[in-house]
Amino acid sequence: SENNTNVQVKIGMNIQKLTSDCGVYIQEIGGGRPGGASRHSRMVCPAITIVTNIGDAHIGNFYGDKKALMENKLGIVDGMPEDGVVYLNADDPLLVEAAPDCKKVLFAVNNKNADFYADNIVAENDRTCFDIVYDDQRVAACVNVPGEHNVLNAVCAFAIGKQLNISEEAIVNGIANFKTQG
Repeated sequence: SENNTNVQVKIGMNIQKLTSDCGVYIQEIGGGRPGGASRHSRMVCPAITIVTNIGDAHIGNFYGDKKALMENKLGIVDGMPEDGVVYLNADDPLLVEAAPDCKKVLFAVNNKNADFYADNIVAENDRTCFDIVYDDQRVAACVNVPGEHNVLNAVCAFAIGKQLNISEEAIVNGIANFKTQG
């Protein structure tokens, strides 16, 4: 989706644009208002979902309660099929302890107990190289943007690529070819 289209009307418009040859559809889901993530999830019926963090954005809608915000964001699993998978940021102290009603996979930069995590992170100008570690395997990767947050996103993308049976080489190449937009 383009721009900020994570509200109900815009999500519906995006869904209507899908064609039968669409292999994978990615949609940001809004979780800033009570019930929003659940409602949007039931519209999209995602097989895979990601919760990147429990920050301070929209915290006022939950009276400053981060646990309430987390529970609201975890409503993203409500529209998922029984075999759906949620990916959670294991560096977030609330998400690492979350127990959603579906399979969960943890990804991280700092938490070495996650299912997928980054190791040996080296920043070089506007490029960051690292290893992605999972199941006692180690895969070298680089992303052409600085910052651990971008490494975190790349680790999550790698984990989802593995779930979708994309080859490690293709995933790592995709990560290396990432460019920012907008």
